[in-house]
Amino acid sequence: DYSAKYDSGSDALEIIEGITSASETVLFSLSSSTTEVNTATTNFNGTAINFESSSADSPIITIKNTNAGDGSPRLYFNHASASPADNDLLGKIKYSGNDDGGNSVDYATVNIRAKDVSDGSEDGEYDISTIVGGTSRSRVRIDGSETIFNENSVDVDFRVESNGQTHALFV
Repeated sequence: DYSAKYDSGSDALEIIEGITSASETVLFSLSSSTTEVNTATTNFNGTAINFESSSADSPIITIKNTNAGDGSPRLYFNHASASPADNDLLGKIKYSGNDDGGNSVDYATVNIRAKDVSDGSEDGEYDISTIVGGTSRSRVRIDGSETIFNENSVDVDFRVESNGQTHALFV
């Protein structure tokens, strides 16, 4: 059973799982200063989770591991298709903002694809694209057979700099 209640001690609205106060688990707590989600007991099975803030430098999502060993925090994208196919998009990260006309623009995108899903000979593709002159262009693409810089032949310089030399490698 689920219920909602106001907790006057913490000045927060809470979503509760459980029938009695002895067996209650707070799933979600919202106050004027914090929002807390108990992820140990909550699954998000909807289509999206949105975090929004009008203050500078937020919202911030932190994944933290305090283990003293060599373990690390992880972020998994899992496209668990019942019918996987070559070129399936496995994950996408978009960096968006508004232009001076108020239009939303994807300034940079990272796409990961399963180029070949054949058991034993799988290949992946990692592609970084940025907007150039108003059009998204592939800047770096890495797959099972090659690494490509500037796949879309954008008129840009390619430079590798070193300490004291501005053109250590210039093409």
